[in-house]
Amino acid sequence: MEKEFLTFYKSLEKNTFKMFYKNNFYFVYEDDLEQLTKNAINLFGCTMTPTRKESILELKITKQQGELLIKYFLTEKKLSVQEYIFLNNDFILNREGHPGNWKDFNEILISTEQTPYMGAVYQINKNTISFSFIDSLDKTIFYFTFQDDDILTNLFNFISEINISEIICCQNSILRNLNNMGITVNLVNPKGETNISPSASILIDFLKLKTYKLKEYFPESIMRVDNSLLYALNIYSLENKLLSKEFLNQQTNFDYKNYVEHNFKDIFSTFYCQTNQGSRLLHKFFKFPLRDLNEINKRLDYVEIFTKLNLNLKYFPDLLRISKRIENERISLQECLRLYQIIFKIPELLQSLIKYEILYQDFIFPLESLKEIFYDLIKEIERVIDLEKANNNEYCIRANLSCNLEKLQNDIFKIKNEIKLEYERVLTLNKKIKLEFSGTLKPSDILNSKSSTVCDDEIENIYFNKDINIAPKSEMGFEEYNSYKSTKNISIKDIHFSFKLSRIDFRSFQNEFKKNRFFEISFLKSGIIFTSKKLYELNLNWDKIIKEISKEERTIKKELKSFLKNYISHIEIFNHVIAMIDVFSAFALKSKLNYSRPIFKENYFEIRKVFNPLLENNECVLNSFKLEDRKICVITGPNMGGKSTFLKSCGIVSLFAQMGCYVPCEFACIPIFDGIFCRIGANDCTFKGLSTFMIEMIDISKICKSATSKSLVLIDELGRGTSAIDGLSIALSVSDYLWNLKCFSIFATHFPELCTEKVVSKRVKVHKESRDIVLTYELEDGVCDTSLGLFVADLVGFPQEVLNLKD
Repeated sequence: MEKEFLTFYKSLEKNTFKMFYKNNFYFVYEDDLEQLTKNAINLFGCTMTPTRKESILELKITKQQGELLIKYFLTEKKLSVQEYIFLNNDFILNREGHPGNWKDFNEILISTEQTPYMGAVYQINKNTISFSFIDSLDKTIFYFTFQDDDILTNLFNFISEINISEIICCQNSILRNLNNMGITVNLVNPKGETNISPSASILIDFLKLKTYKLKEYFPESIMRVDNSLLYALNIYSLENKLLSKEFLNQQTNFDYKNYVEHNFKDIFSTFYCQTNQGSRLLHKFFKFPLRDLNEINKRLDYVEIFTKLNLNLKYFPDLLRISKRIENERISLQECLRLYQIIFKIPELLQSLIKYEILYQDFIFPLESLKEIFYDLIKEIERVIDLEKANNNEYCIRANLSCNLEKLQNDIFKIKNEIKLEYERVLTLNKKIKLEFSGTLKPSDILNSKSSTVCDDEIENIYFNKDINIAPKSEMGFEEYNSYKSTKNISIKDIHFSFKLSRIDFRSFQNEFKKNRFFEISFLKSGIIFTSKKLYELNLNWDKIIKEISKEERTIKKELKSFLKNYISHIEIFNHVIAMIDVFSAFALKSKLNYSRPIFKENYFEIRKVFNPLLENNECVLNSFKLEDRKICVITGPNMGGKSTFLKSCGIVSLFAQMGCYVPCEFACIPIFDGIFCRIGANDCTFKGLSTFMIEMIDISKICKSATSKSLVLIDELGRGTSAIDGLSIALSVSDYLWNLKCFSIFATHFPELCTEKVVSKRVKVHKESRDIVLTYELEDGVCDTSLGLFVADLVGFPQEVLNLKD
């Protein structure tokens, strides 16, 4: 058997992480063990040692650990994952997912994080490119065509801005350029001609999509923003310590001021989104800011309205996850009830929103339509699920849906009563004997329940797992069972109801135990588990009837799941409306923290009393500046003076404004930018062999190629990674280029030579008191010709003998 499996295993894809599911555990074998063991400490906080089973090396992990691995390899390692299950004495592929398309693992990976995009590219001719991309969650394919150069510069920019994690192509001619971009590429066989976009056709064929939405993408309607900008502006941070949703749900009297006073590492975390779907939509708002003035103002109008509302959305589940579980036919009765309860929240939402006519198109009309559409869904759930028992956390099918089901449930009630009577009889022998049930509930909860089932998920997992024996395979008698037990290792799980007595009490009970012909099931530290002939027979009958009930209920559940599939698109619309309400509620909270509504004016850029959102609840220095005829501002000043922070704040104001959010300043009158391009920070990339200066030059080259007269460019200390003469020459050249381009640009620099008559010169104000220097963090007109680097060295505690060498 091991040799057959090893042959099967070696026939599987090499560049895929493979997991095998059996008996509620995952197993990892051979080559995949190397990937797992070297990442085990980071993932599980401990090392994991595989064992050798004959000729195969394997590692057994829990289901929870397995799901953690799935998420890790898909999102962090960018590696495809396959899950195989054991069925009919063989392993078959059950689920798979890819870095750009989570596919069957959507329900596991759906969270507050950004969702991945998979792209496809097709070169129509030398300079014409067809490009498509798909969000792995909502199956909407966006497609567009554009002109490009020989090295696919525009394609690289689009891939970076959209944050594509995986590319599909069918042409060797562009494969090399795609590989040079450092992105996962899948080369597929070309298909025949199609009436739709050729790149979209490649995606549809590769993903084998049966249902999808096609939508033309217009890059000119979206401000160009990529991940490097979002990290440079501290929108995201690798050190993010986002408050968990569990923490937020514990706050009975929510205080937003207290929320933002936590030690946030990024700006995204300062937005209070109450739901997972709201957080995901906020990611998209950051990734795709608008350029349409009417759409931006419409969002700003929504923010103004939502400041008057106080909607509690914390009770809303992740409806997208529920829709995916419906799609995969994995939804439980409990989740059906959760959906049912949330639908009844629609009138409550409408009552709050209905008074504002401006909200009609995007909020009120969809909710009113959904209220009518969901009427039949509500009736079907009420028809199928026993709502009265659900109030007691018992999720089961109504008994009257089937004559056979009703009869079987009556039989279960009779068995429960007989178990009670048997337990009462045994108690007369020793009052310390307890009744045990091998499930998650207490025996008293089972016996006193009016339901015939424990939990719909638990029953399906137990009774329809072919690898688990719930009871002896034949319905043998009690004496035969004694003989069977002596030769087979029967677990306590094989007996649903049993008796238990502590070891100490059992000593005085041994004579009665033998006299009444009780039989020991298990001898534990906590006590003796045993059964009687009557209880054993009741167990057999219980097992047989429960299986029949489960079989009957499975048919009804299957019909319910099939019915729910008709509402997947409507549930996703409902999910989007809730996400919109959540995001604009978060924006409304921002507007109450000295944020202001931005004004838009072409060729004019003025910001007054700006502050960084990470400091929005702290006292900080507020700065202002204005650009009009001269479109370049050069800021000079000492290290640690606040130049970079001001640079970032200007970028954040522009980004927030085009997201449709109020901005962190007293007043902002800005143009609508087609993109924000920045070079902030210093780092290298050892594994690519790139120095700090080389990365800086790559970024500046991209800015010069991509920026237009309608772009905003932010550059921090250009030329720091090389000699002063070369650095100054590069800085002057880039400044002249951007001046000729006539785009708004802000430089932070230590080169006062950049402060010419063509630019607006600002400097960080510094107070000098005898030998002490005080940084004010205030901007004023003028030029600073010193960096005060030695002052900073002294500030951080350089040894005095080192500082004395300056003389």
